[in-house]
Amino acid sequence: MKQFEPQLTNRPLLWLFVIVGLSAITSFTVAKLAMPKPGNAHRNEDTSASLHAWVHENLTFTPEQEKILHPLEHEFEAKEAELNAQIHKASRVLAHSLETETSGSPDFETALADVQLAQGELQRLTFQHFFEMKEHLTPQQREKLLQWTHDSIAHDHPH
Repeated sequence: MKQFEPQLTNRPLLWLFVIVGLSAITSFTVAKLAMPKPGNAHRNEDTSASLHAWVHENLTFTPEQEKILHPLEHEFEAKEAELNAQIHKASRVLAHSLETETSGSPDFETALADVQLAQGELQRLTFQHFFEMKEHLTPQQREKLLQWTHDSIAHDHPH
């Protein structure tokens, strides 16, 4: 009985289909990871809102603290909104580049770097705000805020 042996002339076509299939799967996976998940589309805003709600529910501020912290909060919220807008814009450009570019292309790499830069700036802004707030809290308030922030970073509690 003769075993089936693929013809050598069909192998390049087979490899082409395998490569195209893997490329499609990779592109789909990267696009899914880059896009916000349903119900999590504004994760940065939700986390900030969660922190804001937690602070007001768990840290009782004196009138003096309110007077100091209120302007800091407004300044943070304005900068945060600007950075979230940059992240959303850069994410849309990145998503589009997935459809039109190849991995490693200058446009794709620029789009990816723009998303990462804006996300990094938001993280930096958030920690800067954390340290600014911490300066005006009592030791007990600082400990609670530190614990909540630690747990949030380590994902040790639901937001």
